Amino acid sequence: MTTKLFALTFTVILLFSQPLFLLGQDAAGQPDWTAVQTLSAGVKLLVETKNGKRLKGKLNNASSTILALTANNKTTDLKKDDI
Repeated sequence: MTTKLFALTFTVILLFSQPLFLLGQDAAGQPDWTAVQTLSAGVKLLVETKNGKRLKGKLNNASSTILALTANNKTTDLKKDDI
């Protein structure tokens, strides 16, 4: 009985923890920039800046300080601190 309860509890905890990893965020809800940097060029992204502006485009590259997106044949560089 104890083993079944432990297995059920572990499964529920595991299921609830998955969305945080899938969204590229850590447990504190902050973006994990290393996950952003590992994305391949051309991946479609929707980025919301700290001032509430939303940008949709394809990833060019992500450095330690800049995220470069292309939308409508225009490249936009976003500072990491502004995202």
